[in-house]
Amino acid sequence: MGIAERSRARVEDVLSDLEGSYDSFPVNQTTLTVPEERYERARREYGEGAVDTYLRIANEDGEVLHVTDDGQAGLPGIVGQSDHAVERDLERRVERQTGVECSVDGLEEVTIAGLGNADAPDDPTYYRLLVVYEASYQCGDLAEGVEWQTGTAEPRPAFV
Repeated sequence: MGIAERSRARVEDVLSDLEGSYDSFPVNQTTLTVPEERYERARREYGEGAVDTYLRIANEDGEVLHVTDDGQAGLPGIVGQSDHAVERDLERRVERQTGVECSVDGLEEVTIAGLGNADAPDDPTYYRLLVVYEASYQCGDLAEGVEWQTGTAEPRPAFV
């Protein structure tokens, strides 16, 4: 079984687990095509970790926590997991990443992301699952590169 088939099977398994744990949540699907160099790099680096898990943490003022990396802001989370993070594990990991303690309130949305090779359209598309949980701020001092911003923040998949 190749990477495309393994990634598809993994996404289906995790999505099924989430459907068994949560009443309902939106599921989006998108396919991105990237230049071959980026496609190959993403396949090598993130191919086996088919799940990216993020937290959308809001404070009392309605601001959303952003982590800035390479000049781009996105939601804090765990990229390239071979297994999806359970809520408490995700809270602990995000606290280490951001300095913020939070409490997961529920599942906000899931996106099935296909990644294709723009330079070789016949190459297989492989898949990742982007899982976004809602969380409430509890306490903590922000780490460097972390800030509260108004508006919405989106997951920033590492493979794009």
